[in-house]
Amino acid sequence: MGFSLCPQPLNSSFIHHRFRPSIPLGFYRTKVSCPRAMQQGEETENAGKVSVPHVLTVAGSDSGAGAGIQADLKACAARGVYCSTVVTAVTAQNTVGVQGVNIVTEDSVRMQLTSVLSDMHPDVVKTGMLPSPGIVKILCESLKEFQVRALVVDPVMVSTSGDVLAGPLILSSLREDLLPLADVVTPNLREASVLLGCAPLKTIADMRFAAKSIHDFGPRNVLVKGGDLPASSDAVDVLFDGKEFHEFCSARIRTSNTHGTGCTLASSIAAELAREGGATIVQLREKDLDTGDFLEAARTCLKICRAHNVPFLINDRVDIALACGADGVHIGQSDMPARVARALLGPDKIIGVSCKTPEQAERAWTDGADYIGCGGVYPTNTKENNVSVGLDGLRKVCLASKLPVVAIGGIGVSNVGAVVGPGLPNLRGVAVVSAIFDRECVSSETRNLMKVILDSMDGAK
Repeated sequence: MGFSLCPQPLNSSFIHHRFRPSIPLGFYRTKVSCPRAMQQGEETENAGKVSVPHVLTVAGSDSGAGAGIQADLKACAARGVYCSTVVTAVTAQNTVGVQGVNIVTEDSVRMQLTSVLSDMHPDVVKTGMLPSPGIVKILCESLKEFQVRALVVDPVMVSTSGDVLAGPLILSSLREDLLPLADVVTPNLREASVLLGCAPLKTIADMRFAAKSIHDFGPRNVLVKGGDLPASSDAVDVLFDGKEFHEFCSARIRTSNTHGTGCTLASSIAAELAREGGATIVQLREKDLDTGDFLEAARTCLKICRAHNVPFLINDRVDIALACGADGVHIGQSDMPARVARALLGPDKIIGVSCKTPEQAERAWTDGADYIGCGGVYPTNTKENNVSVGLDGLRKVCLASKLPVVAIGGIGVSNVGAVVGPGLPNLRGVAVVSAIFDRECVSSETRNLMKVILDSMDGAK
């Protein structure tokens, strides 16, 4: 079996936008025991070792349980994610407004953060109400000390009911200290205008301007929520990832029951980030199963991928890809030519081709491939008699290719920085096999690899 992680879309028809635009592409393989044998109760080496996704919410308490940490707890539970809490304020709230706010002491916030982060190691931190600059500072110090993987910032300054929950004193702390650490920031219209010190946002063009301007403070992604947009019959949210705008539009639900909607959205995003290891494309690579069992495994994997909006490819077997409805195939130099695969699969499927030379890369382009897998970059035990091309061979293919390139072969945490760090043109990610599945916890190892990749890419800028 195999999966892939991807920084930029290889085919926009199938690669849906996700909240991490800089994720690399990779492949891995397991033995047949996943998924069929696991369904039959086969014991595995790591049976009983369960990694539970974990979100830490740093926010205020809502006595009415519609917003704040109470909303976060419910949203995370609905997604099968464990949620721990750090309470920053105790509020008196109900369905019509906020009647009182009592700020928790900075020492208490620091103690809560240290207790959870030092022992429970949450995957993602989500912030809500941060009522003082001192609390923002303590949070930023803790995030840096304990190296949390992802941060979702809901800049709660104005509640859905219109009550002010945080004053102007924290604005500079948010802009200068917290937002540069964030992976996703989710302001509503009023919060976006407060962050920018600008006039109220009234149009989608205003939302785009605000998203781009807030992105300049340093977060990876900005989602401006347009539920209160006065001139729109639909609910429109605008996401800016540093390169592109994405609009999420749905029919507006006519209701006054909107208390806590922002908290619920931000914690849902955090929960989804916590659930995933980072894969954005999955490839099933299997050499030993007969066709019937291979097809069964492919259908099982496809169902999982569909649930997470992750494109699913089949290695080599175009017939299996057609039979299960996969999003495409990855083929080698000795397999069916890409032009024939394209004729069979149609124009909208993803086709990747393994290449070792610029000449092979040019032929892949001519034959209609969508991306190139170049390698093995390093020696690998997942393919017999595979000649390594080394970093120099990868560089030559990247320079010559007209297609996105994925580095394949022998890549792991120890050497991935040397692959992605130089910032080679057209290199869109790496392929991983044993670097993931030879480890105790697949998801956590994927996240570890992802962090090294992103750090290396940031260092190359």
